[in-house]
Amino acid sequence: MFCINSNQKFQFNSYQKFQFAGFLHKKDGAATTNWQRLWFVLKGKSLMFYSVTNDSIDEIDLRKVVTLSRQEGSDRNSTSEFNQYISVVLPGKIVYLRAETKQASDAWFGALQKAAAHKGPALDQQQLTGENVPIIVSECIKFVATHDGLTTEGIYRLSGTSSIISKLVNMFAEDPRGVRLNPEDYTIHDVTGALKKYFRELPDPLMTQKLYKEWIDKAGETIKPNKKCQDHDTKLQWYHYLLREMPSINYDTLKVLIGHLSSVSAYATENKMYTKNLAAVFGPTLMASSDQSFHNTDKEIKVIADLIDYYTWLFGVSDEEITKERDKEEKYRDGLAKLKEAQQAARRSEMDMDLLVEMFIGSKETGQSINIKLNRSQTADEILNQVVAQQQMPGDNWALVEKISNGELERLFHGYERVLVDIMAWNPQIAAGNYVCIKENPLQPHISLYIKSMHAWNGFLKYCDGVTRKWKRYHFDLSSNVLNYYRDNKSNSNPLGGWKVAELKIYMGVEKKKQPPTEWGISFTVGAEHTIRAICFERQDDLYMWLGGLLKSKTDAQSLVTELNDIVDPSLLTYSQANLPPTPTRDSKHRRSKIPKFPLNWRKSRMPSIDDG
Repeated sequence: MFCINSNQKFQFNSYQKFQFAGFLHKKDGAATTNWQRLWFVLKGKSLMFYSVTNDSIDEIDLRKVVTLSRQEGSDRNSTSEFNQYISVVLPGKIVYLRAETKQASDAWFGALQKAAAHKGPALDQQQLTGENVPIIVSECIKFVATHDGLTTEGIYRLSGTSSIISKLVNMFAEDPRGVRLNPEDYTIHDVTGALKKYFRELPDPLMTQKLYKEWIDKAGETIKPNKKCQDHDTKLQWYHYLLREMPSINYDTLKVLIGHLSSVSAYATENKMYTKNLAAVFGPTLMASSDQSFHNTDKEIKVIADLIDYYTWLFGVSDEEITKERDKEEKYRDGLAKLKEAQQAARRSEMDMDLLVEMFIGSKETGQSINIKLNRSQTADEILNQVVAQQQMPGDNWALVEKISNGELERLFHGYERVLVDIMAWNPQIAAGNYVCIKENPLQPHISLYIKSMHAWNGFLKYCDGVTRKWKRYHFDLSSNVLNYYRDNKSNSNPLGGWKVAELKIYMGVEKKKQPPTEWGISFTVGAEHTIRAICFERQDDLYMWLGGLLKSKTDAQSLVTELNDIVDPSLLTYSQANLPPTPTRDSKHRRSKIPKFPLNWRKSRMPSIDDG
């Protein structure tokens, strides 16, 4: 038995609207054999109990649960006939709970599972790390800090791929602890875009609407020339006070984020992201007024800049803490570097391995079949020259062709492409009907004129997104190596979508199952995606004109040669962000050279961003 004093009664009374309550036996860690019979109360994501050690009400924060499972007990000291216990794994420790009957154990386990699994959009509904920070924030920051993100030029200013960013945010929302950020799958800008999008979409901004006016008021106070130092110190004291007024999760999350941004600004000579640049990105992202006004943007930027510049004092961070964090990041980076080196060595070994691949001279149905050894390093030009020489094939208009979807779609391999790599990346669902052949280039006489001419085209075309079989009429525009499509041809309208041409694999033909509206069409995939999109044209000449423009855009980089005389893959080129489809609500003309002023129609969760899908 234990007694509860008046203060403890008050704390328990605050938990009157609970989901579950009852006696449980508790012990900390596997090595401990001392079980304590305590009264537990479950409310929301908090499991409350009286701690005999601390002589106070204690809690288990279910938002921090790593795993929750049931195990058969083997405790010889247990006097209970029912010896199954619940294992609650938390960051840095394990807590074991045991009910007195199977019925009670089942009920408690179900209630705890439900409470731990429930997630919502609000910050205090997120699954947390041991440092009281949402997992998405911790994982994104760790990825940036340990994968050369601190020195990446334009970090947090440049955007990743909007579809990947949306996918990442959704993955973290569904299963935060199950997400693995792999540099082979996600770029630095994809991850930073996901972090920005997450903060924008919080129902209540990280720095809270409640404190917004006070932050803005303190940032906007005029500093008198004769009291400059005194006024500045007073402002920082107010900042210090306001930080302590924030909810604990908001404060801890902001501390981690600002500490990270302070590290980013320390590498500004390399990444070109000085404090003012970072503040311009995060000011309107972390703060928002309740009336959604935009006239305080400069003050929002000023607040974040001050937090970054005076991070150590405002958050009470010691030099020892900073050194410890830097050492941890450095060790993690060293480990990743060693792992990367080992992976590269394995890839080099893999590149040297030969695989026997069947090819056809002419069509699969009527042509000659040959087997040729390929390795991952061989390009289409090397393979084509080898086969033409071995087979003594006359003429110089031969092309290496990829046929997919049972031969309904075909494309010419570009000379720089690694053929075996593409073959091994075939969609398993249709790979059985795919093959590679060598035949005379059927397009050369039709598109040579368009390849030599200017490759900027626009007009209305029929488009199928590959997800459904519906065809819709859009206005397409090909310029600056980017293909965009619009709802109409108005000059002031914004594109509905678009792609870098270098990332497209373009095929002649359209799959029959898509029921194309005309007989002249092309199909294409984007990057590593397997979705096959399609465009149809009204006339054959239109097909050749657009195809010529697309292929010229894709092969422009072949004239670029490195010091090693390697042909440059155009998909590795950097494209101007201005040529990519902008978000409908972003207007670049509002930017300034020093501290950018964001347009009135750009704002965190309340308005879409270039990172949004």
